[in-house]
Amino acid sequence: MDWVHCNHCLRVPGAQNTFYLTSCSHILCQKCSHQDEPIQTQSQLTCVVCNVKPKFITIDRNMRSEIQLYFKNPKDLATHYLQNLKAVIDFQDKQRAHHLKLQQDKYTKAVKYAMDVQASLKKKSAAEKQLIQEKNVFADENAKNKKRIREMEEKMAEQLREIQRLSRSNTPNSAQKRYPSLNGNTPIRPLSFADVPHSTPMDGALIPTKRSRGETPLQDLFNRLDDSVVASSDVGSSTPYLLGIQKKPGNSKETPNFGDLFD
Repeated sequence: MDWVHCNHCLRVPGAQNTFYLTSCSHILCQKCSHQDEPIQTQSQLTCVVCNVKPKFITIDRNMRSEIQLYFKNPKDLATHYLQNLKAVIDFQDKQRAHHLKLQQDKYTKAVKYAMDVQASLKKKSAAEKQLIQEKNVFADENAKNKKRIREMEEKMAEQLREIQRLSRSNTPNSAQKRYPSLNGNTPIRPLSFADVPHSTPMDGALIPTKRSRGETPLQDLFNRLDDSVVASSDVGSSTPYLLGIQKKPGNSKETPNFGDLFD
């Protein structure tokens, strides 16, 4: 530090010399600062350079760091400052990068979430449209089914009325069966051939005989019929006679009146 000297007598630091720094920014040697005088008079001392009452600090290695800074080499200070500056810059850049990365991750997550929400909304919208279409289809089918049910109910009611009508027409009073008659509305009696001459033996007249092998009962019956009785002209065997219908007198060539048969 070749620049350190006494601002009053120009003395430079030496082994036996002590220098002081005043609060008024002056450097004084021990002789010019009068620091070797009694303490009672030190309170009245003034700076020999500017004549103010200053405070004195001994210039040595025990000075505070902020005061030692003024006595260091500027190159060393610059190097140290640059190193500190670089450390400060690196620290701040690291913090800034970390903060930016967190913000970027947050932004990326927000964008992904927005895209997922948008895709979900699209799917939901498509599902809602499909549900609406299915609802319309079901509504149409329901309307058609209701129409079919009404038609079936009407048919069932009509059939029920028809059944009731038929059941009323088939009551015991009207259940007696009417037959078409030959003479008026009198029911025809069951036909009987008991009093009519015919060639078939009646009431056990046929005596079972031994029939030949291979013959059926019907063939056996025809084999035992008397052909002479059937062919005899003395027996009334014609169809009108067998049915008990008497031949009307008069001209047989007249056209019969069929309408009378169904009165």
